[in-house]
Amino acid sequence: MRAQDPASATPDYEQALKIVLCHAPVLDLEQVPLGDAKGRMLRRSLTADRDQLRGNLLLAYAGQLKRGSEKFETHDWEGKPVSIPLDKRLTATENADRFYNKAK
Repeated sequence: MRAQDPASATPDYEQALKIVLCHAPVLDLEQVPLGDAKGRMLRRSLTADRDQLRGNLLLAYAGQLKRGSEKFETHDWEGKPVSIPLDKRLTATENADRFYNKAK
């Protein structure tokens, strides 16, 4: 059995973009076109990890958050600063759930 030539393999659109974006500078998500299904899928895939992280951080620091806050400033697990926008009508757990649902 011969190994497949990597150049002849054709990954799907989302997988190919993830590979490219892992090696590219930070992409401004506002510039991702949303007019078609591929654009929406790309944007959702690019923000899913960020939204999952936001949910995790909100649950980890839920005791420090007060209802009515508009944002939460913290650091991720690697020490990078993270600003998380909050719905001030929701508790920390409810805001985390909101981010988890967006990440799905």
